[in-house]
Amino acid sequence: MKLLRTAALFATVWLMLGFAAGTIVLLGPVRWVTETARARDLSPKTENLLVILIIVLYVAATAAASALLARYERRARSRSVTAVLLVLVTLPAAAALWLWMHPALLVNIQNIPDAPKEQFTFGPYPATDSDLQLLKQRGYTAVISLLHPAVVPFEPQLIAEEKERTEKVKLPLIHVPMLPWVSQNQEALDTLGRLMLDTQARYYVHCYLGKDRIRVVRRFIESHGFKSKLATPEQHRLLTDGLAWERGQVVQLDEGLFLTPYPTDEEYFGYVLAGSVQHVVSLLDVKNPENEPWIQKEQALAKTYSLSWSSIPLSLSPFDPAQAIEAAQKVRPMARLTVVHAFRDDSPEAAAFRIAYQTGLPPLPPPLFREPLRGGNVELLGPNIAAGPSPTAPEFDSYLYQKGVRALLFCGPDPGGQTEEDRRLAQKAGLSWQAASPRDESLEKTLEQSLTFYLYGPEIEAVRARIRPPKPPAPPAVSDPGE
Repeated sequence: MKLLRTAALFATVWLMLGFAAGTIVLLGPVRWVTETARARDLSPKTENLLVILIIVLYVAATAAASALLARYERRARSRSVTAVLLVLVTLPAAAALWLWMHPALLVNIQNIPDAPKEQFTFGPYPATDSDLQLLKQRGYTAVISLLHPAVVPFEPQLIAEEKERTEKVKLPLIHVPMLPWVSQNQEALDTLGRLMLDTQARYYVHCYLGKDRIRVVRRFIESHGFKSKLATPEQHRLLTDGLAWERGQVVQLDEGLFLTPYPTDEEYFGYVLAGSVQHVVSLLDVKNPENEPWIQKEQALAKTYSLSWSSIPLSLSPFDPAQAIEAAQKVRPMARLTVVHAFRDDSPEAAAFRIAYQTGLPPLPPPLFREPLRGGNVELLGPNIAAGPSPTAPEFDSYLYQKGVRALLFCGPDPGGQTEEDRRLAQKAGLSWQAASPRDESLEKTLEQSLTFYLYGPEIEAVRARIRPPKPPAPPAVSDPGE
């Protein structure tokens, strides 16, 4: 019972300390780091690492402090000590809550421009009567609030306060609640679509701090041919090489072309919909039932937010290297900024597309060859060349063909006459087969064909020495996809 009481006290103290300290960390170190990183053109990977370090230190510090306070209370065995401790941790948490309830201390719209020719201007929450009076004086005909009553405890109160203040200054308020990480917001977007029809109106659109939600709405509006304006300088999230997402890293393949894992909801709204992405390509296999909900979810998002979306599926049962080459050829001429994604960054589909795009060769994706043959491990000697032990009869089809191999090269003499049987098994599995000697002058020319090869036999080491690695691709041009 005592242990349960101590655990409950620790959880309460950590919650209160964490909320108060989290507010300070978010508004202090995290804001300073992100603003400094972007002002000095540090990579998003560096920015993310710095923010993660701050968060780890914050979590560790508050947990340690909470544990010490809970231990002290347990040793004191005094109700008065418990009461004082709870008061001491509740006060800063209440102060942090009070701060979030008063956005006038966090945002400022005094530099808001006069209502421009664009129908929609986006910015943060107008927190005071004077803010709303200023909007009215500068020609805005209505305020559109994206705050949602489900975002407790802050937004329900802010919604009620804004309604009272707009009535006081006689400035129309249009409530269009949005939850961008929870739903597709179809009702909100339908409302915005109707508001676009009034070309004489000048709307000031806001969420809380003027971050992701307004950028998603701005994209939706501009996708319908309407222009808009940001009231405050934009600090957008950039796609860049090495950016860490939840399901893996982002890889820049070319100027304005990025290979990513499947974005989480936050990543989709923060980087894709709220950024400058013009086209999204899915490599997920439409014939795989496990992919169906992910594909349908993304199709619905693309339709809702007028995002250009394509499906170029890469099948793994069996894997067809020609599909990867075709996918790379289809993507190459697409408008930039383009995002191509598999599900994870270490998936066979992602590896296959990257190799095909960068080398122009039919790929053998390394993730497919982590499992060994019965005779031992398979080694990849190049983008389209694998080598290893002699396959057993079933492995010609169940392993080599299924993983993308289309040509077998037997290296060396065969005094036992096994090659004829191998030739028969290869042809039965749909594979071409030929024997090669390391002294064969045409060996390099054979391996330069646009085929996927599996090399095996007694003289494989001598053949390996004659394989010339392909030239590495030129590094992609450095660009700012958010511009």
